[in-house]
Amino acid sequence: MAQFYEIVLDQGATSEQELNLFNEDDTPVDLFGYTARMQVRSSPSSSKVVDELTTENGRIKIVGGTITLYWPAKTTSEIPAGGYRYDIEIESADGNVERILEGAFIVRREVTR
Repeated sequence: MAQFYEIVLDQGATSEQELNLFNEDDTPVDLFGYTARMQVRSSPSSSKVVDELTTENGRIKIVGGTITLYWPAKTTSEIPAGGYRYDIEIESADGNVERILEGAFIVRREVTR
């Protein structure tokens, strides 16, 4: 079952977030060979994707049990301030997909532009 986590970004700023995944015995999860994808939408049922991060587009990096999410300033400046929803799925080399995280995605309006 996916864990809930709120992501808050500042509009117009570069941001990186590290997520560390652990097994039940507190050892890091081995994500060797995994890919990951994340989509942000105004609601889970919305057809419009506000932002998309993947290992393929270079905005998600996986090393060991750590997943790093990256937002360049240009991207965050183009996302309208407000509240959204997101989830993150990982896929193993043999095609097993697991949704690991979901939650609120908040972009705080920038003043200095």
